Amino acid sequence: MIKPKLPLGHKLAILIKGKIGLILLLVGVVLSVIAYSFNRDFDWRAYYYLKESENLVEVKAKITNTYYWEGEDSYTMGYEYVFSTEEGAIEGISYCSNRDPLKVNDVVRVEYHPKNPQLSRIKGLRANRKNGAIIIIVIVLASWITLLYYLYTGYKNLKLIQSGRIAFGRLKKKEKTNVSVNEEPVYKLTFSFTASDGKEYQSVAKSHRPEKMLDEVKEMIIYAPNNPEKSIVVDALPWFVPRFIKENWPQS
Repeated sequence: MIKPKLPLGHKLAILIKGKIGLILLLVGVVLSVIAYSFNRDFDWRAYYYLKESENLVEVKAKITNTYYWEGEDSYTMGYEYVFSTEEGAIEGISYCSNRDPLKVNDVVRVEYHPKNPQLSRIKGLRANRKNGAIIIIVIVLASWITLLYYLYTGYKNLKLIQSGRIAFGRLKKKEKTNVSVNEEPVYKLTFSFTASDGKEYQSVAKSHRPEKMLDEVKEMIIYAPNNPEKSIVVDALPWFVPRFIKENWPQS
């Protein structure tokens, strides 16, 4: 009897590993939106190329205009300026917060990138009005990298489930780990099963709800025929996947 194909929803559940992957996806999307709203006007080229002062050219410039933005606990000043290079007059703008203000026609020192004078700033000030939500960017990247890892391992599990063989295993060991979920301890459950080669193998699952995998005398296990060391306890799969497999796949 041929195993029926998994529905798309079941495949997605395996790919994202259920609730954890879904939460990571939602967190990644929300933080990405927040990071974009904080940084949509942020000049990343200026941030990158103006980091190291020793690599910049320093010249005199004159303030041509000033701006003022007041916040709840601080204020930000913006200063337009002009300076001369071999390419001609270059205009720029720099920002600072909570400092003594400069005035129009004040002479200041400006740093610019030697290969691109358009990337410049007043020395000691910044080229962007906002500092940029760097910490949010880091969290966004971390959440997406973690999600990609979950998708990678989920894809490997999906391939194993689709091409694997079914066996039934008995519980050999139940161990309490140091990890907890919602203040409930996570248990490591080790099952022993016999593969088609007649040898005995072990399959390990972890859960804070071990009763899901202890409600039957023998637990259904899917293993790789060419390497039975790779296996999955069906009841450890997320959401509605175990029920579909038990109801629609051949039991022998």
